[in-house]
Amino acid sequence: MTTYTGVVVPFGIAFDGVNMWTANSGNNSVTKITPTGTMTTYTGTGAVPFGIALDGVNMWTANKNGNSVTKISPTGTMTTYVGTGAIPYGIAFDGVNMWTANSGNNSVTKITPTGTMTTYIGTGVRPVEIAFDGVNMWTANYDNNSVTKISLAKITLNWQIPSYDGGSAITNYEIYRGASSGGEIFLIEVGDILSYVDMGISDGVTYYYKVAAKNLFGIGAQSNEVSVIAQ
Repeated sequence: MTTYTGVVVPFGIAFDGVNMWTANSGNNSVTKITPTGTMTTYTGTGAVPFGIALDGVNMWTANKNGNSVTKISPTGTMTTYVGTGAIPYGIAFDGVNMWTANSGNNSVTKITPTGTMTTYIGTGVRPVEIAFDGVNMWTANYDNNSVTKISLAKITLNWQIPSYDGGSAITNYEIYRGASSGGEIFLIEVGDILSYVDMGISDGVTYYYKVAAKNLFGIGAQSNEVSVIAQ
């Protein structure tokens, strides 16, 4: 064994193909360590970086106290994006996007290369690590001895405003999903928007959907049914 000192409270570690990198939770920094142990530290990540992962070019940290991620170029240039789920611990790459495991609200957040974020709630309790199996993301859930598989298959639903709103403006839409025709049950209520991306599904499976508008007077009739194969 050979131990190299010089990092401040390192929590995560990752490999870029040549060098090792640590996420240093003690001083909001990352350190690049060459194979011979030479260290270069770059400061300026979000608050308390825990996880660290490579996207093929850049390192990324999940910053526990700032609900953020920081992208670090090979030369140490940093860009921080705020808006993950609460208390991100782990971070992983799916080949296109980064994902964080958010221990504070049992969720994962997908972060595009430009920093656009989408959070999905519903993992086991307190996910602290996340990994990619080539198809799905997985979280390790600390507080209930479980793992959660997150399918990357998705279905994008689009609909139109009802031709008649009953005299009161539409405020929300309810979405219903089923595994068989006519078997839809309530899935989620969204705001006054006309699209929804459903991620809680399995690749190659056919799903059935209906949508109903909601306003001050209540919930309107459900739309015609549509079926979509997840991919």
